[in-house]
Amino acid sequence: MPELLRLVDDGVEATIDPSAGGRITSLRFGDHEVVGGSGDPDEDPSTAGGIFAMVPWAGRWRGHRAHGLGRDRVWRVDGSDLVLDIVDGPLPGSARLRYRVGPRALHIGLEWQPAATGAPAVLGLHPWLRREVSGSAAVVELPAEFMLERGDDHLPTGRRVPVPPGPWDDCFRLRSAPVVRWPGVLALQLEADTPWWVVYTERESAICLEPQTAPPDALDRADADVDLHRRSIRLSLHAGETSAVG
Repeated sequence: MPELLRLVDDGVEATIDPSAGGRITSLRFGDHEVVGGSGDPDEDPSTAGGIFAMVPWAGRWRGHRAHGLGRDRVWRVDGSDLVLDIVDGPLPGSARLRYRVGPRALHIGLEWQPAATGAPAVLGLHPWLRREVSGSAAVVELPAEFMLERGDDHLPTGRRVPVPPGPWDDCFRLRSAPVVRWPGVLALQLEADTPWWVVYTERESAICLEPQTAPPDALDRADADVDLHRRSIRLSLHAGETSAVG
């Protein structure tokens, strides 16, 4: 099995496990660990914690396992990247995952090359962030245009609705980058090159803000403004003092 990888720069340290879906198992900004988990010992470990890639589909897709096929596989180390070939399932292809750290920032890039020319995909990144950091409870700032209504099957109906009070397990279209603040301790601004985010705040131990190239179940149900042929997604987490980010 590949050894753990560690990336260190000014004020940030990330630990990556290629054998556990290529996920980040620890992310520290200064003295503060921000990676969390669901807190449910019965949940599949491949979905219950860390920061991991969702490929070749993200979130829920009717009739298929949630969060794609890359989350519990061994990714091979290729230079400073991680690579995974997916030859089974409905959407075979090859994924490339890049983690980079800079001064108080983590940068993630996920790329996908389908085996079949023109095949669709939905890519995503799934960070679990601690509900509490150094005694401070997280506050989520979500600059949403709208939320997609969630049906009884937990899949979007396609109807756009105003944002209700949380907790959420829902897909949003955002106007700008969301921010997670732990008042008096730390703030994280999450910048992605997609407006679609799934936000999960139903657990007491951690929260998830997941950028996706399209909403859940978009491979079966997609609006005209959804691109199912995007081949990459980017996410950056920028840390700052609570008064300096956002």
